[in-house]
Amino acid sequence: MSAIRSFFQSIRQNKLKIFSFVVLLFVFFIAFFPYSDLRDLVSAKVSEATQKQVYLDFEDMGFSLIPQPGLELQNVYAESIFFPAITAESVSAAPSIRGLLSFKPGVTINAENLLKGDLQISTRGGEETKSGNLKQVIDLDLENISIGELMNLIASPVALKGNLEGEAQATVDPQFQEQPEGEVEINVKSLHLPPSVVQTAFGPLNVPELKVSQVSLKGRLKAGELFIDNLKVGNSKDEINGTVKGRMRLRFAKRGVQITPVFGRYEIDTNIKTLPQFEKKAGLFLSFIDSYKTPEIGGSRYALRLSGARFGPPPQIQRLQK
Repeated sequence: MSAIRSFFQSIRQNKLKIFSFVVLLFVFFIAFFPYSDLRDLVSAKVSEATQKQVYLDFEDMGFSLIPQPGLELQNVYAESIFFPAITAESVSAAPSIRGLLSFKPGVTINAENLLKGDLQISTRGGEETKSGNLKQVIDLDLENISIGELMNLIASPVALKGNLEGEAQATVDPQFQEQPEGEVEINVKSLHLPPSVVQTAFGPLNVPELKVSQVSLKGRLKAGELFIDNLKVGNSKDEINGTVKGRMRLRFAKRGVQITPVFGRYEIDTNIKTLPQFEKKAGLFLSFIDSYKTPEIGGSRYALRLSGARFGPPPQIQRLQK
């Protein structure tokens, strides 16, 4: 009995040394763990988890302590059947703090120098669906993302340039038995649309070069509808400036591993002013709505409502009263 008492007394007297030893052991384990040996294993597991649809590679793996403990990959390369090759200077993954506090685990991923900017995405468990599936709450933060790089990533036929920053939050059912809901706020600086050709219901249409100093968007997704609460384009010194508001039917369907957006009825109100220099080079482009414009000092105003049952056919156009 005295031996047991002496053992615990010795622990109490040396608890600081024991704690220091455990901490040092943990530090040495992190510092000397052969992370490089896990490279092939991680790539294989990602390929297996995505049914060989995503290939992931990186140069080095380590353990990060700031801003929170997690794994960090350096010089990351990813490629998929859904998107072309994409690279990032570093990608770190750590448990979501908000998820841990709410007892609904999730993960936070930070990517640096991705699309020439920084990205943070965080997921955590949300409420259950009617069928018992656990929804995921997704938070997204974007900083200085290159729109040109983003357009290349999604293989867009329209070449846009500029820098994007913003944030979004969405609640998503991974099985898409219930439609996602969320909010988004985006700001774009120095938006540049080079001269291009856009396919329309009337055939190919030449779109003139356009430059605006800034674009800001606030929108919501709720009950299968996308609400454009406020889309502000440019300022009084830009070739075009004004606001756009509206709503459109937008539902997401899951087909295998692919998620397909399905657009429906829409109604969009525009209140845009154009300056003479833009009207001169965009005469053909604006000719379709020329009869709806209202001349003003220093330009023309297009206060219109565009509506239709779906995208594709020519929209119905109605002049809006001031």
